[in-house]
Amino acid sequence: MKKIELLILAVLLPMMATAQYNDAIIDGICYNFSEDEAEVTLSKERYSGDVVIPETVSYNGKTYPVTSIDAAAFMHCRSLNSITIPNNMKRIESFQGCLALTAVHIKSLEAWCKILFGGSSANPLSFAGHLYQNGQEITELTIPESITTIGAFSFKGCKGLTSVTIPKSVMSVGLSAFEGCSSLTDVYCYPDSLPDTPTVSFPLSTIGTATLHVPANSVEWYSAQSPWKDFGSVVALPNYTEPIAFTAGQMATIILPTEPDAGKGKYYRLAGCKDGEIIFEQELQPRAHVPYIIVPHEDFSIDPAELELAGLTGDTVSVEGVRFIGTYVSEVLPSLGGDGGGFYYDIIDKTPDCSLSPSGETGKGAVVGALRAYLLVDWKTTGWNDPYTQGGTKSPWEKMPIVLRDNATSISGCPQTVHGESSNGKCYDLQGRRISEKPSRGIYIEGGKVKARP
Repeated sequence: MKKIELLILAVLLPMMATAQYNDAIIDGICYNFSEDEAEVTLSKERYSGDVVIPETVSYNGKTYPVTSIDAAAFMHCRSLNSITIPNNMKRIESFQGCLALTAVHIKSLEAWCKILFGGSSANPLSFAGHLYQNGQEITELTIPESITTIGAFSFKGCKGLTSVTIPKSVMSVGLSAFEGCSSLTDVYCYPDSLPDTPTVSFPLSTIGTATLHVPANSVEWYSAQSPWKDFGSVVALPNYTEPIAFTAGQMATIILPTEPDAGKGKYYRLAGCKDGEIIFEQELQPRAHVPYIIVPHEDFSIDPAELELAGLTGDTVSVEGVRFIGTYVSEVLPSLGGDGGGFYYDIIDKTPDCSLSPSGETGKGAVVGALRAYLLVDWKTTGWNDPYTQGGTKSPWEKMPIVLRDNATSISGCPQTVHGESSNGKCYDLQGRRISEKPSRGIYIEGGKVKARP
């Protein structure tokens, strides 16, 4: 009798154990159900082979999204080869000991980035090493723009990754987010401000020989802060991400590797320095690789991605101690040091991609956008010091006015355009029509001169 009881007990115990861990077994996967969600749980027969977790399961007439995997579900499933994670997944607790795992399959990278991993062994990538989206392995990872946080352990162990692109939207990178990414060669990080990142976001990865690409105005910051400073090199992004806009009537600068379209506006090249003024003269047929001031006739934009800019940095025109420097990539200007040492910068463009620090004489923090130009003025060489300071009442780095000499014959007696405040006189538009007052911005004629208000 006792032998029969023991035999019955031996049969019932595994069934009782299975019942203890799940509410139902559906298509070979065990689940527990809460009010609105389903969780994958431990199976009496350890999971093996290729397991596909569905988006939803139906139980007792109700459909539940599958949102979590509990800590015991896949622990030490040594015959598990691949796992497919659904878009509804919110939390994964453990894949510890899944030594045969070779692939993790997902449909949405955005959904994957939002999963909360419960610890260092929770991410199946820690064992699989390779992440597949819709059947294609991800080797060049681009974090979606909708993501603001790259969570802890999100890509831990993903040795298939060779590059990672982090968009401007990302404000933080979690603990060990890229631990063990042993094939990384490039990381493209677009936030201007450093994401909140622990020093151990990239442990056991290859960042020591990889290149970190960051915004030009942030190279110094990234180079000084761990873990970013631990990259083999930190270089400036080329800033080719957005078209560069030009607005009708708004004076701007431009440099192109091809011949500019003369029909887009009036182009002015640096001609010299005279009587305390920096003079630009109109060039009717603008040339490639020459920086210009442009006064556009119409709104237009240039997409740098459509230009052959590889290997190009900049071109310079120098006249009488004044350098007009065009740059093909966004550039942070080097500090001139101290009081400028006889030099000052002039950032002509009043556009979002160009800015000058409050201390214009030192240049610290000045930024020039791609396909733009700026002035570097040696006021000692130009002789600006003596006539301009007027007995010390003005600083030499108070910038000289810019004069645009117009070759057009349609505006009689109007030989120049002055960048700055105007004098008294009657005002006209460029078609010669009288206007009642000076415009707040743009080009107009006053006192026989064509003038510009940026």
